[in-house]
Amino acid sequence: GDSAALVDFAAWSRKFPARKTALYVFDHGSNYTRSGDGLFSFDQETGHAMNARNISDGFRGMAKVLGRPIEFFVTDMCLVGSAEAMGELDGSLRFYVASRESIRSYAVSVIDILRVLEKYPGIDAKRWAYQVVLLASKQNNDTNFSAFNIQGISNFERSLADLIEALRRQPAEARLKFQTHFLKECTFPSIGASSSFEFKDVLSCFYSTPGVKDWPEYR
Repeated sequence: GDSAALVDFAAWSRKFPARKTALYVFDHGSNYTRSGDGLFSFDQETGHAMNARNISDGFRGMAKVLGRPIEFFVTDMCLVGSAEAMGELDGSLRFYVASRESIRSYAVSVIDILRVLEKYPGIDAKRWAYQVVLLASKQNNDTNFSAFNIQGISNFERSLADLIEALRRQPAEARLKFQTHFLKECTFPSIGASSSFEFKDVLSCFYSTPGVKDWPEYR
């Protein structure tokens, strides 16, 4: 439950020089709406856990120790592919592989991740993340693994903020119509034990609102 443990472990790993370094973090995960604070690698026996902020702080510290940025983070944990988790991880790594579903058994192991390197020598982080998603989806097709470009999250947040501000500038009657449509017509399917809104669901609802798809802020 302490981000300093990740940094200490990274410092210890420097005893074994390598062109690439992989860290495997194991155990359960939970999303935000069930626990109030999304958890990574919570241990049911000890009660220890990390949240997205612990992970992010640890990755920043690890990057300083290793002298290079963290390329990508693969999670084989339930329900941690949420918008909230990605927002917390922003700025600490490049690519993030996670599932928005509950995971039954194993979907991807450290051996599977290393086999991608064996099959594609010299593969970059973006392609590596993509290959892991394909592998995880094949192993466990009732999950929803995706690869996220964390560096693009800030751009998305700014664009979404511009769209929301454009809605706020509309006359009261137009805002009321939008709110009515959003609450009554838009549906957000439940994911796993409970659900956060997904980007694609929110955007599809915006798109279905009459007139919004023609706004420059939406485009």
